[in-house]
Amino acid sequence: MDMTRPVFLVGMMGSGKTTVGLRLAAACGRVFCDLDGRIERLYGRSVAAVFAADGEAGFRAAERDALRSLLDEPGFGARGCVVATGGGVVLAAEHRAMMRAVGTVILLDVGVDALVRRLVDDAATRPLLADADPRARLESLWSARRDAYRDGALVVPAEDAPDDVVARIVAHLRGRGEA
Repeated sequence: MDMTRPVFLVGMMGSGKTTVGLRLAAACGRVFCDLDGRIERLYGRSVAAVFAADGEAGFRAAERDALRSLLDEPGFGARGCVVATGGGVVLAAEHRAMMRAVGTVILLDVGVDALVRRLVDDAATRPLLADADPRARLESLWSARRDAYRDGALVVPAEDAPDDVVARIVAHLRGRGEA
């Protein structure tokens, strides 16, 4: 079994990338990496602060820098990391290709109704939701990003409890000889 191939979790904000990622890493004996946390370390400020100061375009550049620095890290491919990406990392075809070239990309597929339920209490702290109707904004984002999320990704329904989602992913990875 190839347990060194990194796993990249992609999906909308609120899809559970960090929660599922932490549990998946533990279940598979892998290292967990959070791309938003990496941005914060590289830039010395929170994701919200990067977004506020540099706008969405600046944040997407920070996302690219963080992804490249992770992939360029000595031994990255040999560690079998589980990487929780930011919700918009898939917007650049280059990012999708970079992730597919070295690892398995998994879309945590969550419907807009579930996303609204998960995000309603902290919408004001989410830069892309702060000044918008959360439902309308999430529907718009999902519509615009759907094809990019699915591009080369293994689609895993993720509305169930996190441990159930992890079990589903582990079964997929075992079936592919990656867990």
